[in-house]
Amino acid sequence: MAGLAGTGSKHMTAEGLFVPEHMWLDVRHLIGGPTPGSGANPSPLYRLSVMGLFPYLVTAVILGNAVEATNEFVDGLAARAATYSKANPASFVTLQLHVTEARALCDAGRVLLLDNCHEGTRVAERGDPPTVEQIVRWRRDGAWIAHAAKRATDLVRNAGGGGANYLTNPMQRRFRDCHAAVVHIQTSWDANGVDYGRVALGLPSTNPTPARL
Repeated sequence: MAGLAGTGSKHMTAEGLFVPEHMWLDVRHLIGGPTPGSGANPSPLYRLSVMGLFPYLVTAVILGNAVEATNEFVDGLAARAATYSKANPASFVTLQLHVTEARALCDAGRVLLLDNCHEGTRVAERGDPPTVEQIVRWRRDGAWIAHAAKRATDLVRNAGGGGANYLTNPMQRRFRDCHAAVVHIQTSWDANGVDYGRVALGLPSTNPTPARL
């Protein structure tokens, strides 16, 4: 008989539950490389490092959102006129710089994201687990890309003026979605940046890695 017990908070814990062995996975198999299911699913897809590449599930969405926010901002400038001067905002040097930086951040993030995903795939194809250094670097980069995309989104949203706050403007949704996603623990710069620094300076990683398991 399964029971639920309180833990002194809003969270509950399950007691007396039986989970068949084929329905759970040891955390050591999330590092990357062969798993108990590799016989049935031999594709490298199932040997990817969950610990190293999981941030990219969130990061890719944040980056794609930033790309579209920038594109929509640029497309909308052609039909806009400043409220008081009636000048076309596209002629403002400051807005030109915002678009330039936003596009550069998105382009850099895309190149880094794809490069790391290709590297992770090559490691999985060899069947070997990634190194500690690779895991913490992938996580560091995933967090950096997410925050670079947030910077890009903020640039074009702020350049959009007061109109960007209205529900009729898609920019407000881009902005809210970005800020909701970027606080995910997997894209935390504080957590992933610090962990990379620890390993770079010869200290152990705080994440599950081959060296800790």
